[in-house]
Parts: sequence; structure tokens; C-alpha cells
Amino acid sequence: MRNKLKAFEDIRFTYIATFERYGKNVVSGIEYPTMLFTNLKNSFGDYICDHIWTREVKKFKSLNLKPGDKVIFSAQTKKYKRGYKGSNPLPRNYKISYDYKLIYIKNIKKITWKI
Repeated sequence: MRNKLKAFEDIRFTYIATFERYGKNVVSGIEYPTMLFTNLKNSFGDYICDHIWTREVKKFKSLNLKPGDKVIFSAQTKKYKRGYKGSNPLPRNYKISYDYKLIYIKNIKKITWKI
């Protein structure tokens, strides 16, 4: 669980992360492109979580991100229910739990660090 995101629930905040790779999520037969970010920090540099998946936003596509690129963006944190919710009794051992995700991602920029 991403407990540190809990403090930002329903609040728009600025985050910095490292892009790792693209992926996909299939929901009811519809495929959604996703993106994996690692080393998520808030704008103050405080560590938030080791990784987070988000749906791909059009602006991300135009940045031509490669693994290792750092990005800064604003997003809203939202609580969601995770685990198996279907009617098949076999996979019932997947317990329902809650976690936090980033939604409404805006103001996206690729950043470079110069030392």
C-alpha cells in the first residue's frame, strides 16, 4: 500500500518520478496503455513510493520518453479498491484491499538534472 500518498488524497500535488517502461491494462476486453514510474517523490523531494502505474496521457506520448527519463507533473491522488471482485469462487483467495493511485495528470514536463 502506498501509505504516503494517503496524505495527499483528493489533493492536486506536484510529483517527480523516473520513467521505466510502457505497459497495458485490459479491462472488460478494452486495452489501455499504461506507464510505470519509479522513485516517486513530491515537489519537496520527499520519497513517496518505489513505483506507480498510471494510464498513459497524450502529453506523455509527445515527450518520447525513454527508460531513465525524469518527469515532473501534477496529479490528484485517489483511493481505489484492488483485488478480485468477480463471481468465480476459485480465485477468492485474492483479498480486497485499498491502495492509492494518481489521476488527472497534467502539466507534464521532461526534466534534466545538471550538476
